[in-house]
Amino acid sequence: MGRPMLWLACRHHILKVVLKDVFVRCLGPSSSDILLFKRFQKKCAIIDQGSFLSISDENNPPTSDYWANQASSMKEYLQQTLSHGTHPREDYHELLVLSYRFLGGQVQGGFRQPGAYQNARWMAKAIYALKMFMFRHQLDLTAREEGGLRRLRLFISLAYVKQWNEAMVSNRAPLNDLEFLHLPEAYPDKEVSHTTSTALKRHLWYFSEDLVGLGFFDDRIPKDTKLKIV
Repeated sequence: MGRPMLWLACRHHILKVVLKDVFVRCLGPSSSDILLFKRFQKKCAIIDQGSFLSISDENNPPTSDYWANQASSMKEYLQQTLSHGTHPREDYHELLVLSYRFLGGQVQGGFRQPGAYQNARWMAKAIYALKMFMFRHQLDLTAREEGGLRRLRLFISLAYVKQWNEAMVSNRAPLNDLEFLHLPEAYPDKEVSHTTSTALKRHLWYFSEDLVGLGFFDDRIPKDTKLKIV
């Protein structure tokens, strides 16, 4: 093309790697979660969709300031994002809606029937995990399965969904990358935070200083910070 080009690696790839590792940490090898999803898929026809559990229905809800602050912040983000109504695919929209519902948001309509859950479709696995936890009182889950899903739904709805939804927005990459790199420092579930940190450290080449200039087009970054970059 005769012009210098900026190499902006696909953020979806690193996010898939992170979610894969967190799934294994919480539920064991992928064969285990696929069997779990099959059981859920078979039972979907008799599930009462009007009876689902949100974060406020927890018997032992997370109590740290991090959980409360993140839940409030993410609920506001999801509400604004859904109100704009622009999403690249239906499954993106479904993941946003499920996360918003889980955090106590009100959305019209029911739940979509579960789709494919191949190893390659990590967003589908995130969708399955949220649905199963929200309908856990109607499922025959073991204590280990419910515990694993509990850890997953917090990670997905409070830390992951925003990163995934904005992975294709290039001007948000620098700040989102920085926030995700710092996530393990604050995340209360230390096993999940360590798993996330380890996955990110294997892919640090994604986070290039060449991308800093994209931050000038990010309206979340204050003007005085942008002046310091210059």
